[in-house]
Amino acid sequence: MIGRWLRAARLLLGRRRFEREMDEELAFHLERQEEDLVRAGVAPREARRRARAMFGAVDGFKEDAREASGIAWLDQLRSDFAFALRTLRRSPGYALAAIGTLGLGIGANTTIFSVIDGVLLRPLPFPESERLVRVGSGYPAGALLLYRSEARSYEAVGTYSFESEFNLLVGGEPERVPGRSVSAEFFEVLGARAALGRTFRTGEDEAGAGLVAVISEQLWRRRFGADPAVIGRTLTLDGRLREIVGVMPRGFEFPTSGTELWMPLPLDQANPTALWESAQGTTFVGRLRPEVTVSMANAEHRALITRVRDGFPWRMPDEFGQEAGNRVPPSPRRSASGWRIGCCSCSARSAWCCWWRAPMSPT
Repeated sequence: MIGRWLRAARLLLGRRRFEREMDEELAFHLERQEEDLVRAGVAPREARRRARAMFGAVDGFKEDAREASGIAWLDQLRSDFAFALRTLRRSPGYALAAIGTLGLGIGANTTIFSVIDGVLLRPLPFPESERLVRVGSGYPAGALLLYRSEARSYEAVGTYSFESEFNLLVGGEPERVPGRSVSAEFFEVLGARAALGRTFRTGEDEAGAGLVAVISEQLWRRRFGADPAVIGRTLTLDGRLREIVGVMPRGFEFPTSGTELWMPLPLDQANPTALWESAQGTTFVGRLRPEVTVSMANAEHRALITRVRDGFPWRMPDEFGQEAGNRVPPSPRRSASGWRIGCCSCSARSAWCCWWRAPMSPT
């Protein structure tokens, strides 16, 4: 089959030669037939007429030769295309409707494929992304302390705040910058490394730790002129001076497109009210241990619900955390690199890929 297609392609590229050789071969056979009749005593003019009559329709032989060579479809396509153009020229209204319908159909299919490719097929841009899962639903930041000490399904668990913006002041010029407050493990969980400097260290989200920040490559270029000596410089966020400790690589904008700055989420255990009142304000993310499955992690997560409920400094309803969406759900998707694990209640890869590539708020 492939050989036939290759031969047809060669013939298309040398179409004039093919037609010339076919004409020469047919003329040769006609001449031989005519010569045989002349030798048999038939007059030359009559021999020519009889030879053509005995040979048959020359155009039919040509069409058979084109069909056998695999290029007849090109002639048919050319005829159909010419007929379509004539029809459209006679009916301009119909032509506009047909072209518009085709355009809408092609555009819709292209958009759908682009979404599916970005959401379901491409792996997340992190090392061993199949081990990344979203943990639970709407837990307060205080629950992270319990997961650090009691959860055994993860190499690390981190959290980040929901969508927010900071007041940035650099060189006397203010700006509203999209950013997130994250726990110290945030970058470790994702497996993300800084292009310059470092990410957050253990303890930098605790009370009394130094005020630090990590910035995006885009912010580094826009506000700091891509200065390679930016590490150690300071900026003002929401009225507080912070030291820049790292610059992330180009394209890193997790968890939403456009995120330009990350600072430690304050986990002040001496202030339990502030630590636990942030319910519905953070998202937990974990990196599974290699031997742990999603179902195992989900079973542990459900077992820890009562421990989280009892961790609040005030009494929570007995049904706290029992909703169906509070889980680590298996939601496999097939990608070029294998089966991928779901990361949230709608689907692991769909939600996270959308967060990575589009400005969507996590739910």
